[in-house]
Amino acid sequence: MNLIHGENASNILICTANDGVPVGQLIYDEFISKNFSVTLENLSKPNDVCSVRKCTVFVPILSPELEQTPVCRAAFEEARRYRKPIVPVMAIEKWKPEDWLGLTIGGSTFFRIFDKESAYKPFYDSNRMTDLCVEVEVSHEGESLVLMFFCFCC
Repeated sequence: MNLIHGENASNILICTANDGVPVGQLIYDEFISKNFSVTLENLSKPNDVCSVRKCTVFVPILSPELEQTPVCRAAFEEARRYRKPIVPVMAIEKWKPEDWLGLTIGGSTFFRIFDKESAYKPFYDSNRMTDLCVEVEVSHEGESLVLMFFCFCC
């Protein structure tokens, strides 16, 4: 599968398929409210493009349709090839990824956000949406530090 590269340049790229759009939009709205530079791409659309090369953090919204979409697999491969931090979000309750997606996220920290209620439900002294925002910020800062270190050494 050849990935058609998008031109959206933002720090955070949220990628989803049709069945993950409500969760993707919820996260997008939260990130925008925090003034994050973010793009939301639905990879189920005809002639879909993916801007994974242009982002610093890749936030895939995991769902059965995403797992079955070849361009989504190509987006994950691209993110890994370019060593982008991947912060996955599980969007479908009582569903587990299998096949390539299960192997790809195995051992990763992922966030279970199925709807607004699960996103903001108190969880110890926080909630899942706040924890996701912190993880994305930390991943973005880590990526920025690596780039600064690389530029300084060269």
